[in-house]
Amino acid sequence: MTNNRRTLYVIVPVLNEAPNLPRLFNAFQRLQSAYTDDDKEFILIDDGSTDDTASVARELGAKLQLTVISHDVNRGPGSAFGTAFAFLADRLRND
Repeated sequence: MTNNRRTLYVIVPVLNEAPNLPRLFNAFQRLQSAYTDDDKEFILIDDGSTDDTASVARELGAKLQLTVISHDVNRGPGSAFGTAFAFLADRLRND
């Protein structure tokens, strides 16, 4: 039997967003509920935050398929997306 489920990857670069993460993760939960036919994976790129963004994200995302990748210093959104795409490179399928 083949797996016909698709995976929706949601990539979000963040920088010092700890106070705003509850709203973001509420949106993730709504997305999780709305698209029940697809698997969802959330990838948060913490682009050098100096607050508790990464730890707050891990706590809020405990019930989600969440990966948090942290840059030591801010590299900008292009680099953050590049990091996410490199992370996904061997996970993506042609279909």
